[in-house]
Amino acid sequence: TFSSPDVIVTGILEPAHRVAGDTFDYSVTRDAVTVALFDAMGHGLAAGRMADLVVGVHRNRRRAGASLADGVAALDRAVAAEFGESQFVTAQVGRLDLASGHLSLVNAGHPDAVVFHPDGSYEMLPIARCRPLGLGTDATRSVEVQLGEGDVVLLHTDGVEDARSPTGGFFGPERLYELVARLLREQVRLPEVLRLVVRDV
Repeated sequence: TFSSPDVIVTGILEPAHRVAGDTFDYSVTRDAVTVALFDAMGHGLAAGRMADLVVGVHRNRRRAGASLADGVAALDRAVAAEFGESQFVTAQVGRLDLASGHLSLVNAGHPDAVVFHPDGSYEMLPIARCRPLGLGTDATRSVEVQLGEGDVVLLHTDGVEDARSPTGGFFGPERLYELVARLLREQVRLPEVLRLVVRDV
């Protein structure tokens, strides 16, 4: 968790019973917040290697000052070059301008991002999804969103929605959104919101 007077960034990764390729990264500068969420296909060491690769390339391009589109394009090329056309990584990579509240977000195969507003309402971000990294991602297909004070943006991998109960029922997106909305209405702190979501899953 990172917290400042302007922004809070918090994330959680729950280890599973086997090696997988889910990971996230974030960076906060004086002017902007960059976030990235990755889910490499499959399980085992290959998925872990893909996750390591995309985080390394993402950080390299971000530190070099690459635009969001150029950074995502570099990720796509790196996955294809290293793992071939049969492997891929889903991703969401975004940049928030702290002065204006303007968010740019590329969704490469992930569930939609959701914005929760201070009045308790929420909405899906109108994201034009593109192919996962390694399969010819169109990095120019970003969504541009103007966030307001107090808005909360939720990014997640499909592991949350696809979690199953002992009887086989899916956790599902609606349950996730309603849970987060209720916790935010109750003014639960953001890191605790994520902890309670993981506990419910």
